[in-house]
Amino acid sequence: MTRLEDTYVEQGWVHRVRSMTSAGGWMNRLTGQSENSDTPIERGVPVEYLVEIPYMINTDSGALVADASMARLASDLDEADALIRDVNFAAQVLIREPSAVTRASLAEDIEHLERAVGYSRQALDTFNSAMADIAGGLEQTQLAELETRRARFARDAEALRDRADDIAQLRRTLMTGASS
Repeated sequence: MTRLEDTYVEQGWVHRVRSMTSAGGWMNRLTGQSENSDTPIERGVPVEYLVEIPYMINTDSGALVADASMARLASDLDEADALIRDVNFAAQVLIREPSAVTRASLAEDIEHLERAVGYSRQALDTFNSAMADIAGGLEQTQLAELETRRARFARDAEALRDRADDIAQLRRTLMTGASS
């Protein structure tokens, strides 16, 4: 799960999460106070990503370099989504094999999942801004292709949120079972 976090930060799609904020997010979820649990990251689009990547480079005539912008954003969406799917798969393994986990290990897993959910939401905001910035310079087919990738990323990010909820429920179940 730290691979997702590291890659998202290194690529400039998100800002680094402060650990106490993240820990507070999963604690809120465990205690049923979910309103604050979905915001473990300081919001805002990472400006460097939108300035430094190739699709913001202008040609001599001042026109947007649509092919470069399209290729970069498509590649970034695919990479970000693959990392979400990896974390989602790892969470599903935990859910299918609850005998292999402890309450303590689940607490750590929940913290990582909460951060991954937060990162994926911030990355989605970043990608949405990037798509809005370049939409005018793309053909309809290019825009449709990016939208398909963005929609898949959003769907997989929401599935990750569901896995985090499942892991939190598993931990509550283990806590209840231990106190019986």
